[in-house]
Formats: sequence, C-alpha cells, structure tokens
Amino acid sequence: KLDKANTLVWGNYPTSGVIAVTILWYNRLTKTILEFDIVFDTDYAWGDATTTANVMDLQNIATHEVGHGAGLGDVYQSVAYRETMYGYSSTGETSKRDLYIGDKTGITKLYEAA
Repeated sequence: KLDKANTLVWGNYPTSGVIAVTILWYNRLTKTILEFDIVFDTDYAWGDATTTANVMDLQNIATHEVGHGAGLGDVYQSVAYRETMYGYSSTGETSKRDLYIGDKTGITKLYEAA
C-alpha cells in the first residue's frame, strides 16, 4: 500500500511461477517515483546461493527487484540473459547480484541530466 515507505516482505504471491514482484507508485506528470514495495514469494526457498545451491539467492533477486523500484523494466530477449533485469531466474543463480552493461546503460539514461 502507498504509505511513504519502501517495504520488502515475504508473502504468498498468488500467481504461479512469480519469484518476486515490485509494486511501483509514481507521478505520471512529473515522472517521479513515489514509492515501491517488493514481495518475495514464499513458494520458493530463499537464502544465500553461494552456500546453499538449491535456493533463490536473495541478493540476486533483490537486485533485480530494486531495479524495478528505480524504474527499470524486465528484458526477455535471450541474448540479454546476463542482464540483471532479465526477466527469468532460477535457484542457485548469483550472477545478477550486480548490474551488467545494459542495466548500467538503462539506469544512466533514466537519470542523466537532460
């Protein structure tokens, strides 16, 4: 809910196959992000995939979701599989804990001075 706080929680997200979701509120006129909340789906086991291989890596998924909170969208082209904003992930994946080339380009374009 829009409450002037960015909130990250675990919850039972109703859509099958969704690992996490970011809800974003923004002002359409000013294009200002007001707030975002992230829900990590409890249908998955979570943890640090560098120590437990069969879990969703929290840092990996959180980095992707915070990208949405900053205004980036998912990319689904298979050639973009290394991008943090690639729309798919799997248990044990840690390669998207930081930004890749397209992610850096996208965030720079969103926030560079006009």
